[in-house]
Amino acid sequence: MSSSRKAAANRANAQRSTGPRSAAGKTQSCRNARRHGLAIPASALPDLAPEILDLARRMAGPAADHPDMLQAAVRVVEAAVDGRRVRQARRELLHQISADPDFHELPSEEELMPARPIKVRYTQAMYVRAYLDGTHRQQQETEIAQIMAECAYDSEVKQIKQRRAERKQRARQRASQWEQLKRFARYERRALSRQRTAMKALDVLMEHISGTNGEGRLNLAE
Repeated sequence: MSSSRKAAANRANAQRSTGPRSAAGKTQSCRNARRHGLAIPASALPDLAPEILDLARRMAGPAADHPDMLQAAVRVVEAAVDGRRVRQARRELLHQISADPDFHELPSEEELMPARPIKVRYTQAMYVRAYLDGTHRQQQETEIAQIMAECAYDSEVKQIKQRRAERKQRARQRASQWEQLKRFARYERRALSRQRTAMKALDVLMEHISGTNGEGRLNLAE
């Protein structure tokens, strides 16, 4: 394929990969970051931004007036706060999982469907014969018993199907919760990695500006 044709094909593929196009899809997509809020940096949240700035100033110490130093300290604190948010979200999810009464129950075996009751279908000749030999009342009682057995069978099948659907729903919910825990672990690893990188950059900058070799820096672990 020539370069011009390849470029045209790439542009066409890109146009088909621009995300959701329907209103419902765009609405769902814009809510993804707000599902648990962890995809949004802590510094972008109005309720956390003042805390981050205050901790960053304390971390930077006398060099807080230096714009590069303050920005480097903000990156360190932001990563630390992001890690704290992940741990808090994980604790809340684990509490939600453990509070579920079904979580502590052993998985039950799949319920088997009951056997369908045998139903005798009476023909017109059978009705006439029963009337002639005087057994039509017994025949009517048998039909009523069959109808009641059929109703009981239908009710039991409906209940079993409902319980199966509920178990499947709980299984899907639990699988979603475990996937969420895995995502939290990834978020925490990223936050720790960002924090380590930011700490190294801050130490280098602090040593360059003040020559303190990192002494006097606020310890976020305290």
